[in-house]
Amino acid sequence: MEQISITKARDHLGDLASRVVYKRERIILTKHNKRLALVPIEDLEALEAMEDKEDILAAEAAKKEIEEYGTISWEEMKKELDL
Repeated sequence: MEQISITKARDHLGDLASRVVYKRERIILTKHNKRLALVPIEDLEALEAMEDKEDILAAEAAKKEIEEYGTISWEEMKKELDL
């Protein structure tokens, strides 16, 4: 993956965007040693789909735990935590 400073990227933004859109390249932009990525939208959508799947699995696990162990009230939780 190419890495380019945001300052230099400003002068080539159209070219960089075309490379991402049409060639499906991933490009790293840097600013003050911080990095961010220009990626094809399909890559972003795939990442978000994976995150959604992880969230669904975590919610299902939490639901199973509630069914198995039950819940406690907010008042009980505050007492348990000394709040």
